[in-house]
Amino acid sequence: MKKGFIKVCLWISFFISLIIAIYFDFNDTKEIIKYLSNVPAIAELIIIVYCKWLWKIKFLNFLKVKNLNGVWDCVIKYKFEGENREKTCKLTIKQDLFGIQVNMNTDETNSWSVTASIESNHENHYLVYVYKTETKKEYRDGNRDQYGAVRLLIEGDKMSGEYWTN
Repeated sequence: MKKGFIKVCLWISFFISLIIAIYFDFNDTKEIIKYLSNVPAIAELIIIVYCKWLWKIKFLNFLKVKNLNGVWDCVIKYKFEGENREKTCKLTIKQDLFGIQVNMNTDETNSWSVTASIESNHENHYLVYVYKTETKKEYRDGNRDQYGAVRLLIEGDKMSGEYWTN
């Protein structure tokens, strides 16, 4: 993705320079340098706006990054004291072009990602993250805070996978 991002930045700078060159009638070299010296600042502003918001628009997503922003309904299947159980929860994902924050809330715990990324393996894409869980005060007996990891296969508007805890 870094090569693609560099290409996007270079194209933005090129088009800004081209627009400035076409729009202004340059009579001398000092005037050209004066206007072109603004290109990095203008390009940086456009790049910041792109990385924060514009990449989410499908036809502007030149780097083809999966947009996972939003609240996801989840079902966690786990084994506790030899018994299979399920728990529903909400997974909230906040993402920009270069970062992802994942928060999960259940009736007993709140957790958040320590680190997260989208990993590509051939044609498959995975949300992978390490998390820290804090148990709510009323559920702390027998349910300690935990660290863990998650790997979820992204399939359209669904994700499925595995998680591990310490």
